[in-house]
Amino acid sequence: MKFYAKNKIYFMLSLIIIIGLVMSLGASKFIFQKACLRREIQWPDLGVADDWQYGILTDAYKIKKEENKKITITASDGTKLVGHYYERKKNAPVVIFFHGLWSNCYTGGVPIYRITEKNNWNILLVNLRAHGESEGAVSTFGALEKYDCRDWANWVTSEFGEKTPIFLMGLSMGGASDDEQ
Repeated sequence: MKFYAKNKIYFMLSLIIIIGLVMSLGASKFIFQKACLRREIQWPDLGVADDWQYGILTDAYKIKKEENKKITITASDGTKLVGHYYERKKNAPVVIFFHGLWSNCYTGGVPIYRITEKNNWNILLVNLRAHGESEGAVSTFGALEKYDCRDWANWVTSEFGEKTPIFLMGLSMGGASDDEQ
């Protein structure tokens, strides 16, 4: 009888562990999909924006429509990445801006765009992988994006020469991605 009771306890413990593992895997998959998979983000509605949001959004729309050079590069893993280059002055420093997670280069880039405009610096607004016009199905929270930052800096160097000052700037995850190199 003792042997049967012991086996029953082991069976129940094993069953609880297996159920816990299955639930953990299911929860992990759900969290991964919510956090990492590409999603289309709609621009906020100007009609419900407060004054500060309205100012940022209207500036973002203006930046998007302003004359720029659309740049497409291929990342080290073959993903096509897209950025928009705004030239203000030849041989001026180039600021490469990386937006935050599930944002876009225009709304996230408004403050730095204003600063570069005031100082007559050139700016490259980058769409991170799995965002906007760039390819990719998954955001890797900096694991691959750090190499994308390097690839963008290499593009600037090859386009404008090694003497051109390059500044990497980012917001939220975009800031975390560019400090890895």
